[in-house]
Amino acid sequence: MSKKGNPIIYIGGPGYRYEDFEPLIGSIDEHIKEVLSVLKAENVKGATSNIKMVVDVFNPEKVGAFAKTVDICNGAYYVEMTAGLSYHVWLASRVFETDYDFLPWLKSIKIREKNLKKSGRKKLIADFAYYLCSYAIILHELSHIYLGHTDFLKSKSSSEVLNEFPDESEIARNDLMVRYAFEAEADRQSIEFLMAFLEGALGKDGMGIHIRFPSRLAVYEFVVYALTSLTALLQQMSLGAKNTVHPDANVRQYIFYSSVIAYLKKRQPDLSNVLETKIPIWAMEAGKKMGILKSHDPFDVMRTALDLAKVDDILKESGVREFQHKMYTSEGMDS
Repeated sequence: MSKKGNPIIYIGGPGYRYEDFEPLIGSIDEHIKEVLSVLKAENVKGATSNIKMVVDVFNPEKVGAFAKTVDICNGAYYVEMTAGLSYHVWLASRVFETDYDFLPWLKSIKIREKNLKKSGRKKLIADFAYYLCSYAIILHELSHIYLGHTDFLKSKSSSEVLNEFPDESEIARNDLMVRYAFEAEADRQSIEFLMAFLEGALGKDGMGIHIRFPSRLAVYEFVVYALTSLTALLQQMSLGAKNTVHPDANVRQYIFYSSVIAYLKKRQPDLSNVLETKIPIWAMEAGKKMGILKSHDPFDVMRTALDLAKVDDILKESGVREFQHKMYTSEGMDS
């Protein structure tokens, strides 16, 4: 347990070492290539968005992720995620490997591949959470580019970098609300991307390929808990920060799960009808269990929703929409 006032977010105790995690770094590179092979876009200059994305494996003690515009006219962009951040995400996901059962249906999961049976359900679900949350971070940074945030900053303020852990003291107070809105919008967009990738990873029956969830409801309860573990980690890493450009952990958790609901309403309305009341309840329960401040009181959740209502107005007034990239789909350009 953590000290009073410092919620439990991830496990860093005996039995967990960076050396245990290190073999997984290569798999992140594979995931990055998969993401970039699917997401295609064109920027405001009409140039194809050419994004170079790397995992910094040489500085495991460094924790961070950022996106930046290199050259708008040539459509050159750069995204970096450090191995240190990826390791912390892996540690956070180990919470599902502990003796505490966050998910009551865990024993009903079926392991479909024989060579994975030795790993056990808890390790497999923890690893799934790790990949899900790693995708969320990668897609968050990519969203800054596709939504035009980095182009806007380079054009308007000569600052082309959007950092997951910035030095807020260097950001002018007048820009804080715009940067805050950028982060909220990137969180929202990243989950829409994430849900699309998740559906592909779950196979034809939507229940999982390597492991089989007991129901579709169980899939989305797991998603809520996995993303809550990520917001809990971010909460711990940002404790004490002032004038932050990022929403608080409870706000980010709300954005995550409300974005899941919004995605389902558009793509799977029948499933959405079942889940739109269940997901907020799961999220409040997950927030309470994982120590997310102000995440489990319905009145706090209502205030969070009301506060986020201003984000779209801020984005509209900022003028960032004119920098938004046009995304390609299989049918062509999607405005």
